[in-house]
Amino acid sequence: MILHAADAPDNTGINAGNFSQATHVHDVVYVGGVLAIDQYGQRVVDASAAEAIRQAFDNLEAICREAGARLKDIVMLTAMLTDLGDLAALNAVQAEFFTAPYPPRSTFQVAGLPHGRIELTAIVHVGSGR
Repeated sequence: MILHAADAPDNTGINAGNFSQATHVHDVVYVGGVLAIDQYGQRVVDASAAEAIRQAFDNLEAICREAGARLKDIVMLTAMLTDLGDLAALNAVQAEFFTAPYPPRSTFQVAGLPHGRIELTAIVHVGSGR
């Protein structure tokens, strides 16, 4: 079964537009393009790196919850930063949301993002036996 979730949970403020926020295939959810947008749909642009990253993780957590999963069910995490100088903030904030064993993570710098300084994607296991 393939289920495309066109809209993110209401509390994320994300309007997915012409793409799905997540796709559920069997017992895996593929989450794409999680940004630092507050519950009112406003970009978290004037915030510190840590605040923006925290907002992105809050949104990712809400999407996981909507899919029936938790952050600890993430099996692969990707973080895109517009400035690798934010890497220490990413590591510190991620430690607020995850405990060991941590999911694998790829992190890279991008030239720009449509809404701020960070974007997250994730692969989440939602099957039985979690």
